[in-house]
Amino acid sequence: MNNITYEYRYLLELLKGQKKLKRLRTGWSKHHLFKTISVYLLIDILLNFIIIFPLYLLFEQFFDTYNEFLKNDFEIILLGVLILPFIEELLFRWPMVYKELHFKLFLVLVSLILITLYWPIGLALFISVLFLVSLDWKKDYKYDIEGLHAKYSRHIFWILTVSFALVHMSNYDYQSIPIWVYPFMVIPQFIGGVFLGIVRIRFGLRYSIILHSLFNLFAFGVDFIFG
Repeated sequence: MNNITYEYRYLLELLKGQKKLKRLRTGWSKHHLFKTISVYLLIDILLNFIIIFPLYLLFEQFFDTYNEFLKNDFEIILLGVLILPFIEELLFRWPMVYKELHFKLFLVLVSLILITLYWPIGLALFISVLFLVSLDWKKDYKYDIEGLHAKYSRHIFWILTVSFALVHMSNYDYQSIPIWVYPFMVIPQFIGGVFLGIVRIRFGLRYSIILHSLFNLFAFGVDFIFG
């Protein structure tokens, strides 16, 4: 219970701007990490029961339009619990902490994804990105990119978190869902995205990937049992 109380106060202080979200110093214990992830997983489960399930009952006819592209349990585990969490964490949590090499790899990843979606724009971006990553940003740019990232870290956090939630609107059929229902359907992703971002910054990307996989495992498990 002390862990839940501590994390609750920590989240409130973050939202109020009284505490700065930053990476923990080296030497933190895995036990502390385990407790933190357990608390966030528990909060996510509780919020699903308190908020999401009532919303599901209220908008059940719209939730039924979810694209059932996963054919069997193996595909669910492989794609929904392993592959997608990894890709989404690279896209929406990786840039929350600045490292020049990581940012360069992130830009390459985004351009490659755009090539698969719309190749003319993606290819043009990819060529531009190749030029950018070949430069030494600290020497070749007069702007302090790392300093700008630190200055606007809070904005970056919320932009990526909201984007993460909005991307999940693609899970539903646009033609049969009223636009005013969309925000309700991505509440779980927004709340989960906040927790994932906090874990990513405090502990590292690998642990936000693990937590993301646990979130999805729970969601698919509930859908399998009650769906």
